Amino acid sequence: MWLHKTLYTLWNSKIVRKTAVSFLLGCFPIFLGGCREPSPPDFGRWYRFDAVADEKNQPQSGSELLKKYPIKGCFNANIDFDRVRRSWVLSWTNKRFNWKESLPGFLDTLTDCYRENFRPCTDLQWIQSVKNNANMEAVDTESVNGVLVSNAALRKLPTDYPCYIRKQGFDFIPLDRLQNSFVNAGTPVYISHYSKDRAWVMIEDVASKAVGFVKTSDVAVVDSSAMKRVSTLPVAVFFKDNQPLYTSLGHFLAYSRLGQVAFVKKETDKNIWILWPKRTPSGRAQWETIRVSKTVASTRPLSFSMDTIPSALDQLLGKPYGWGGTLGNRDCSSMMQDYFRIFGYALPRNSKAQMEEGGVIIDLSGKSQAEKERLIIEKGIPYRTILWAPGHVTLYVGSDKGRVLVAHAKLSSDFIKHGYEGSHIIGKAIVSSLYLDAGIPGLQLSFIDRLAAMTLVK
Repeated sequence: MWLHKTLYTLWNSKIVRKTAVSFLLGCFPIFLGGCREPSPPDFGRWYRFDAVADEKNQPQSGSELLKKYPIKGCFNANIDFDRVRRSWVLSWTNKRFNWKESLPGFLDTLTDCYRENFRPCTDLQWIQSVKNNANMEAVDTESVNGVLVSNAALRKLPTDYPCYIRKQGFDFIPLDRLQNSFVNAGTPVYISHYSKDRAWVMIEDVASKAVGFVKTSDVAVVDSSAMKRVSTLPVAVFFKDNQPLYTSLGHFLAYSRLGQVAFVKKETDKNIWILWPKRTPSGRAQWETIRVSKTVASTRPLSFSMDTIPSALDQLLGKPYGWGGTLGNRDCSSMMQDYFRIFGYALPRNSKAQMEEGGVIIDLSGKSQAEKERLIIEKGIPYRTILWAPGHVTLYVGSDKGRVLVAHAKLSSDFIKHGYEGSHIIGKAIVSSLYLDAGIPGLQLSFIDRLAAMTLVK
């Protein structure tokens, strides 16, 4: 009885009660491994997968976004796709490979990475065989025009096997260092040379500033007469993703991709007849005419409006992030490239090049967070302005109570916890503020702090 009274008296003391609660909260982790400094996570890296606050607080579809933050009127209705066509066929005017200085870096890609079995890539014999097969000394020995006959991954070296990035200690991240980009079927390319086994070919997409190896079966040679005949034709751009395309006999060809370009043979009120390339047994390009509905493609750029923008963003937001176009998914810069192309703007593939070549540049470096947001809201045009930080690019979509909002494909934000690196995985295209990662404990530098420039796309 006396013990009960003593405990009751102690509990009624505010000081004792506060100390006890603090002690219990501090030692709660004992149920998860003990009241001590946490042990290093598996593989020496922390991971978080919970949604960032902006995913819950902001609309995550184009329809809801435009409903909450509408634009006034419609603009950009008087341009045509000729600038897209001129940019698209640049590869066919190319006479030499433009990226020779990058090739030594390609050969070093297999250093310090993990294979598909998640084990370190230490097979020196295999590494050397891949490098030798790349045949880099043969650059420009073919020097012919080509066209992609299927959607294809651009690889830094002639192999499908991955080389996953290694970050710290025994840690790896499943981002394939060999994945350089992704090219749509029908894209004109410059053919530099073949691998030694001729199973792969090094190509350059001049318009996108993208280079790499594709399988020989994915590309066909275009002779000069066909190039002259086809390159002056008008083009159409697909504004619908994942629509099945069929031959005239009803055989499946491929799924369309938003932003994909095709040469046009003719059009009617409801349909467009486009030229689809095939590879003949001799490796030459042969063009087949297929019919496409105007509900999925257009021969004229879409106008920025309350109808077209939601439709485009609905097909992009929420989709998985794809490092370098892995599995055909989009990363930050390919999302921008495909989005702007349906409105008649031809952007390169790389995020920095998009900022530099996209239009009117406004420098944001060295400015405070408040100054950056003020300038963006004051000078930016929603849905046609890109915001750039080193390694990342976003689309300005408006503001909410003075906070700038952007749409972007985001992989992760890095942080440090208990001395170990960590990643907060987002892994998809989202709408967020510029402070999307500011609340992550241990974050080294928020996105708004890294933000360096804005470009009004022209």
